[in-house]
Amino acid sequence: MRVLPRRHLLLSSWRGEERFSSSGELLTRQRRRRSVPLRFDPDSRLADLSALDELVDVRLLKGIDAAREALRAVGLLGLHAKLIVLVDDSGSMSANWKLIQQLLVRLVGFGLLLSPSVDEATIPMLAYGRYDAEPIIIHRRNYPQAAHLLQPTFQGTPMAEAFERAVELSWHNDTLTIIINLTDGWPDREQAMTNNVIRFGGQPGILKNVALTRVPFLDRLDDMPSRVQVCTDGQRPLRDRHGHLLLHTNPRGRRLIDNVSSVVLDPRNATDLQFAQAIAREIKEIIEVMARAGLLRGVPGIGRRYWYVPGRLAA
Repeated sequence: MRVLPRRHLLLSSWRGEERFSSSGELLTRQRRRRSVPLRFDPDSRLADLSALDELVDVRLLKGIDAAREALRAVGLLGLHAKLIVLVDDSGSMSANWKLIQQLLVRLVGFGLLLSPSVDEATIPMLAYGRYDAEPIIIHRRNYPQAAHLLQPTFQGTPMAEAFERAVELSWHNDTLTIIINLTDGWPDREQAMTNNVIRFGGQPGILKNVALTRVPFLDRLDDMPSRVQVCTDGQRPLRDRHGHLLLHTNPRGRRLIDNVSSVVLDPRNATDLQFAQAIAREIKEIIEVMARAGLLRGVPGIGRRYWYVPGRLAA
């Protein structure tokens, strides 16, 4: 097999850019690309539910147990990451609002398992309709009331604005950030959301869209070309003999990497485990691509030889 010459792919520091109007008003700000360390502790005390006996809420314990099984199945039990939750409170969600409240309890369980400390774990939650307000901070003491603190507005679908706010919050994190987007519809400003996802493609974070019904727009976000792409056989990712993903560069890609994963989930029928599996799906592959594109440091099994992305990696 012919191996194309290696070339360093966009790993240098990315300077921030700001654009101002003639009156001096800041129009846009492009964040500097950054790299954060991946925190991974397979022997973490949170891997054992016995450390959480004090949490007596059966719903939460079931959510934590399901998250543990889902992460173990993909080899990520012990992963430390920061969770941020976005909730669509548009009119179409009104019929499912009680179900959304149940999903939030499951997400709290997932977030607690990803945190290195139950006592210090916090999960910011933003509603679309109040994206410009301070997020609701969920923790182990207030989670039973958290879903009720989120009062629906059911006016419009400002997904782009809410996601941009979540990305701003992620800049305060010193590790991997996972943004969970619970929705069932199209954003009011599709191009703005697309542009935000393109910029997010150069950041150490993952966007998990959890759609309550099929949303073609989210599928398009998921399938958007990136400059670093995973080779597939049409369905599954291809790997070399060492188990690493085969990557290729696409000069026409609109974003650096594909760090968006979208799933369709019926909250009326999905079990705790099915929900946790939907959240955990594709995270491991995205983490490897992030590491090889220079966005994550200290990823197990990804040494210096994998920091460079050639036109095609040979097996």
